[in-house]
Amino acid sequence: MRRRNQIDPYGDGHQIPGHRAATFTGNRDYGESWIICEMDEKWKKEDGRYERLFFLDEATALAAGFRPCNRCRRKALEQFRATWNEAVADGDMTAQIDRNLREAGTVRRSAKADELPVGAMIRFDGDAYLVVDGGIREWSFDGYGPLVETPKRRVEVLTPAGTVEVIKAGYPVELHPSAAA
Repeated sequence: MRRRNQIDPYGDGHQIPGHRAATFTGNRDYGESWIICEMDEKWKKEDGRYERLFFLDEATALAAGFRPCNRCRRKALEQFRATWNEAVADGDMTAQIDRNLREAGTVRRSAKADELPVGAMIRFDGDAYLVVDGGIREWSFDGYGPLVETPKRRVEVLTPAGTVEVIKAGYPVELHPSAAA
């Protein structure tokens, strides 16, 4: 039986053959630590608890409540943690950030789309969208759709509040190539 290994911006798993256009993999079998990993397969089987998940890009994984891995994305994690401490809560170690992300869970809030940073994910007219320069792009497992004008009204924010603040403070989110097409 195939696992639900394709993760959407809501954090839900989907049973889809292969990994389609995914640019990141990850894991959420470490308790509170939900991690975003490189697609590098060198160490994927080192730990029997590893549940291989796939994300279109880092923006998708961040929206689902994940954070960079300490093993394969150490520099990204160090930058994420430093920016978190600058923008969210000074002095938080990785374990506290993990707890914060788990507590935030699927708590959704509304915001004006034009006040969100590039890399944040929103729900607009029932679908997930990525905020990009000049508008928004609809999310799919295959990539992002064409550029659409930023909504003038409030939207549901999918990316956890703390992570939005980290992105606003300068954390560089790695986007799928289709986000710039």
